[in-house]
Order: sequence, then C-alpha cells, then structure tokens
Amino acid sequence: MCAAQAEVAHGKGKPPTLGALSKLDIASKTYAWVARDKSYEYYRMKLSIVAGPDTWAIFNPINNSLNLQQSAISAKVFDAPTGAEIGAFDSVLTFTAAPITSPTIGAVITATVELGPDGNDSLTIVGSADVNITALINREGLVWVDSDFAVVGGTGRFNGAFGRHASKSTGVLSYETIVTAYVPRVREF
Repeated sequence: MCAAQAEVAHGKGKPPTLGALSKLDIASKTYAWVARDKSYEYYRMKLSIVAGPDTWAIFNPINNSLNLQQSAISAKVFDAPTGAEIGAFDSVLTFTAAPITSPTIGAVITATVELGPDGNDSLTIVGSADVNITALINREGLVWVDSDFAVVGGTGRFNGAFGRHASKSTGVLSYETIVTAYVPRVREF
C-alpha cells in the first residue's frame, strides 16, 4: 500500500477497483471520478504525453558537463484510450552529477499537467527519475529508465489532490502515464 492509499484508508475512504479508469467527456475535456465516498473523489487517468523536438530544451549555464544541467519540457497531453488531445504538460528537471560511465543520470522533477476546457484543472507532480544518459548526451530527449513521482496538489476540480503518477517512456519524448488522484471533498466557504 502506498502512502496515498494509506492516507485514504486512514480516513475510511474506499479507493476504486484496481484497473478502473475515469471516463473522459471529450466535449468538456473533463474526467468523471471513477469512485466517490463521503471523504474523497477518486480519479485514475491513463494519459499519453508527447513532446516534439521543438518543445524540449536543455540548459547548462556553467559548462558542458552533466552537473546541475536543467531541462524544460512542454508537451501535449492525450487521453490514451480515446486519443483525444485534452491538455498540456510542462516540467522542469534538474540533473544531478553522475559518473559519465554510468548508463543513467538522476533528475529531480517538478511538473504540471493542465486539463479541463480552460486548463484550470491541473495536477502538480514532483519526484525523481533515472534518465538514459546516451539519449541525454545526444540531445535525443529524456528517456526514463526508472521513475518515482507523486501527485502533491492540484487546482480546479483537483484542488487538494494527492496520489501517484506512474510514467514510462514509450519513445523519445513520449510517455505513457497512469495518474491516480485522491481529491478531498470539502465544502467551499
């Protein structure tokens, strides 16, 4: 049980059935919760994130080493089951120093997935990943070898969200993602 599931279990919430996915309303570009109880709304979305070579950049203000380089990615977000474009993905990565002989380099990541008709339903994601160093050096893009991400907040319909973000590379600058978000049901005042 992950920390997010433990938190929900502690609050007597009932997470959705394993594998159940939220349904997308293509017209409004919004997801329906997959389960709901008195404390939480549960969302599980399968997304495809695709960036092009013109939407990815790597910055190194000091020298040409891999020490503390930064990368920025802007990408389109698609609902994986339907293929509908539903939002935008923006992230900043800071790479940590690693021996050049290593096949991977560590990165600390902060990202936002913007969903909804106006991009006002966003999820904030943080975590770390091991990135394929050959693809990075050749400026081919960021290819995850291993990743550990968490949903740590949100806006709009995802206000106060927490949960998991499981991502794997499906190609250069392409990722398949399962986002599980637990959104507290609170009354506005």
